[in-house]
Amino acid sequence: YDPGRKAETTFAIPDEVFVYGGFCRGGCDMNQRNPDRYPTILTGAAETERNGTVVTMGNHTRLDGFTVTGSSEYGVYGFDADFSLENCNVENNEQYGIYAEDGDVEIKWCMIKNNEWHGVEHRDEGYLLNIENCHIIKNNGYGIICSNSTPIIKDSIISCNGFSENGYQGIAIMLPLEAPILYNNTIVYNKLQGLLAINNNPNDPNLPDIQNCILWYN
Repeated sequence: YDPGRKAETTFAIPDEVFVYGGFCRGGCDMNQRNPDRYPTILTGAAETERNGTVVTMGNHTRLDGFTVTGSSEYGVYGFDADFSLENCNVENNEQYGIYAEDGDVEIKWCMIKNNEWHGVEHRDEGYLLNIENCHIIKNNGYGIICSNSTPIIKDSIISCNGFSENGYQGIAIMLPLEAPILYNNTIVYNKLQGLLAINNNPNDPNLPDIQNCILWYN
């Protein structure tokens, strides 16, 4: 499925709507859907002129069971909206896989890979980025970058990111307001540091809480 022929056209999910993919042809019950076996693809590359943003998330929305690909800017975009992604592949976008600003974001059981810029970018003070059970791999920029927001990253693999010309980290955390949490992650083979955390006060308790993680060969 594609949003339409114009570059500015997007799949805009209305507030408080959950959208599910992964159903077999002809339809099936929710408990029978399988996004791996029955991929539902939302693409910005169906036309010669790509869509800038494939999916725009509304407030309190969920995208569950889709492959999002082929945008010229954002695979998934959210501004001033709390939203979640589950069981999604966000891949092969020309800039960002997922970009979110001014909202709490939850990403679970997702594969975010092969995006030309950053895999996930999350911005602004007082907001949370919660990532669990995800693979964030082979993005040319940062795997994950948080600016002023606070990440909670658990049970995930962040690998082989940052291999554009200048190089980037697997995870970059810039000036969080609360202590970031990183539990049970594998952070390996990123071009620069596996984790870069910047805080203006080295005695501030908002330095990351890192437990049971593998950081190796970055």
